[in-house]
Amino acid sequence: MEYQLFEAKAWAREALRDYFVTTTMPFLPDLSIDEAGMRSNVEHILEIPSTGGVYVGSIYQEFTALTMAERKRASELALETVAGRVPVMVGVSGSCIGDIVELANHAKDHGADLVMLWPPMFGLRTPEGVLDFYRRIANESEIGICVYASSFGELGFRLTSDMLVELAEIDAVCAVKEASMSIAIYFETLHKVGDRLVVSMPAEEFWLPGRLVMGKELATEVLLGTSRPLYCETPDRPWTSHFLEAARADDVPAARDLMLSIRNVADGIFARHHARGAHEVALTKAVTAMFGMATGPVRPPLGYPADDMIDEARETLVAAGLLGA
Repeated sequence: MEYQLFEAKAWAREALRDYFVTTTMPFLPDLSIDEAGMRSNVEHILEIPSTGGVYVGSIYQEFTALTMAERKRASELALETVAGRVPVMVGVSGSCIGDIVELANHAKDHGADLVMLWPPMFGLRTPEGVLDFYRRIANESEIGICVYASSFGELGFRLTSDMLVELAEIDAVCAVKEASMSIAIYFETLHKVGDRLVVSMPAEEFWLPGRLVMGKELATEVLLGTSRPLYCETPDRPWTSHFLEAARADDVPAARDLMLSIRNVADGIFARHHARGAHEVALTKAVTAMFGMATGPVRPPLGYPADDMIDEARETLVAAGLLGA
């Protein structure tokens, strides 16, 4: 971490670029962490040309099924492997303020650049209570915070743009992953807090219109927390890299065509699951295995997807030319 907390917002605006890519958690058959596999997965991410950062401890790493010690170890493994080559964002989400502060300060002490913090994950949550939750954590933590505004039902609470206005007053809060999946809410969020927070919609079909309609002063250069480069970037189909290049060169037709190619693959595999308001973690794990990443089983209560679901995903990737037949 190369900034003081009062500098977090300026640092985020300057340092957060390109795709912050998340990885799944590889487990051994006994469901312990596959440490060698995780290091390999992080190296795989770093080899993707469009990678601008690594996001560890996300829902794709099944953090709700990990112990505190395992969550710390996962962040250590990622940070040791990255070794300062790109910024690292560590997920510290939960419902216990003490645990979250402990995870955040551990991440900072081991070289993380910022942390991701969802709203609390259980109970009757009010806007006032959630804002107090964030304020207390920010007061006790020593690292910049990215917050998560999602409409997915699995989370059960969405940070509204008005709440983000209040959170933007906190020095440590420097970014928001805006995952409402609504272009109107995305634009509203950019309008209300885009001058103070890095507002990142991690899907090309929102990110590109944000730049074109809201302007580069409010729209940002980063797609925070996405798995798309893991299956939409190959040597023969460098879609995510070329998408960024085209967008930044103001080549709108090329960026649009690449955006549609990426979206068609992502929707072909995951749209029906997202429509149910949940991340399909196990299917994502199966897809990354197709590209040589370490995976292993998932921890209960998750279960591996049915063979026909995996076959459909493979067919989508083969048809797009991203995977050999």
